[in-house]
Amino acid sequence: MYVFRYLPLYAERPLDALALTPHALSLSGGLLLGAVASLWRWRRDRVSIGAALDCSTRGLATVFLAIALSHLASGEAFGSPSEVPWAVEQWGAMRHPTPVYEALAAAGVLAMVFRRDDQQPGTTFTLWVVLASTSRLLIEAFRGDSLTLAGGLRQAQLAAVGVSVAALWAHGWLTRGRSIPEAVTMAHESSTTAR
Repeated sequence: MYVFRYLPLYAERPLDALALTPHALSLSGGLLLGAVASLWRWRRDRVSIGAALDCSTRGLATVFLAIALSHLASGEAFGSPSEVPWAVEQWGAMRHPTPVYEALAAAGVLAMVFRRDDQQPGTTFTLWVVLASTSRLLIEAFRGDSLTLAGGLRQAQLAAVGVSVAALWAHGWLTRGRSIPEAVTMAHESSTTAR
């Protein structure tokens, strides 16, 4: 993903694309590739999508905590200027310690989903999505480096609202005893039956 994003630079020196440079790694690209590989594996092994998502929840929650800690270590995702007693000095101003907020929220969400073993497949995952996106919605209000849209709403907050609403709907659907549509498994079974 990083190479694709900066293709003109790599076109001049294509072998640089094989270098394992930490700043050239793409979190979004890794998550996308991981999702595609997981879907392929689940389909191949006929694993319930809801159960597989629940199994991946603890790992995803841990990754979000690691990202928060990396923001704390690097100074990224810094907060907006503030005079609260716990403000920290960063980039020449006293600011909200948003990486600390992010780490505390991620640790709390991880603790909430770590020991869950819901009867209905998919509910642990949808609960994690609701909690993670809601915490993002709240923390973004204190960020000083994110894109702000008209009316003061941040782009990440708008996305978090959409994700939260969809995840709440899915969680309600699952807790009423319905299952996640097993489209991948059903498609595989129908193609096997047709043969």
